[in-house]
Amino acid sequence: MTLRSHRTVVPWLALPLVALALAACTDTSTPTVEPAPPAPAANLEVSEVDADAPVMRTYEVPAGRSDELEQVLKSAMSMGRDQPPRGRVDQLHDGRLVVVAPESIHAGVAQLCLDFQGQPEPPPPTTIPIDYWVVRAQRGETADAGALPAELEGVAQEILVDGPAKLTLVEHLRLASSAHDFAKVEGRYAKVQHRFSPRGDRLVANIDFETRRSDSQVESTLSIEPETFVILGVGGDGDDSVEDASLYYVLRAQAPNL
Repeated sequence: MTLRSHRTVVPWLALPLVALALAACTDTSTPTVEPAPPAPAANLEVSEVDADAPVMRTYEVPAGRSDELEQVLKSAMSMGRDQPPRGRVDQLHDGRLVVVAPESIHAGVAQLCLDFQGQPEPPPPTTIPIDYWVVRAQRGETADAGALPAELEGVAQEILVDGPAKLTLVEHLRLASSAHDFAKVEGRYAKVQHRFSPRGDRLVANIDFETRRSDSQVESTLSIEPETFVILGVGGDGDDSVEDASLYYVLRAQAPNL
């Protein structure tokens, strides 16, 4: 018996049709990916930094200079009696300084600390007494300075240049303090706060002088020659029982023992 194999012959013209049919049965398409929604635009607007916002920083200070530098910074940041200072300075137990101030001030603080580096340790603080007198000048037809202490004779002559008057001493205060330190004294009639720094053979003093009765006040920074009398200011008397009178505020610093 003869075995015959049966083969199905596909005409060559039908091959393209078969390929198309197979393609229709096989999913070879790439999945469609929906585009992600655009990210919201970044807010590129940078808020303006407040130049007066306080910033806290700690500064290393050369040994023995913390007190001096602290007082210098406090004085530099002071805006006067009726306004708060531009910043705050505090000293830590190890001598470092903590400064809370606007950013614009810190650059100057850092430079000042660098300036202090390498400088020799300062000598012990100098204590200097400063005397203050309140002198009443009651104007009249004759000059009379007999009630004043003899040491105020030169001051009396200067006051009498403004015209004849009877001069009397209202109050005498003495305030001794070390260089660069604030000190104050209060009397019956006046109160004084000062801070001074030696500058060669002179003193640079920051003085706040205030009288109680007349509400007169003098704030001043002076370059003082020791052992020289200075008339700090003139104010009203404030005593209604005394007519045509003025008060002269006088000071004298003793020579520093440098």
